[in-house]
Amino acid sequence: EDEADCKACTSDERRCRNGHQCVDAKFWCDGFADCSDDSDEGDQCTSIQRIIHECPEEHVRCNSTSFGFCIPTSFLCDGTENCVDGEDEKNCDVVTDGDCPS
Repeated sequence: EDEADCKACTSDERRCRNGHQCVDAKFWCDGFADCSDDSDEGDQCTSIQRIIHECPEEHVRCNSTSFGFCIPTSFLCDGTENCVDGEDEKNCDVVTDGDCPS
């Protein structure tokens, strides 16, 4: 990893798996994906740690588990699987505005 790209995290933060992002520790396992790679909501989170709540505006919930976390709508059909089962990359060719594909 390039040292120039590595930002030091404060004592109140944890480093995301991607290595380029620090997130306040209180946001880990809170049900919202704060790391761009979702590593703050990964397998290390237990159901007790996850808080069930509504997704913020412009976010959707991954439904692969009963404790699905929220991802930004911009993550849908972006070529990267952000939900555990990749549901955010399924049905991406479905037309939703009423127009038929040509």
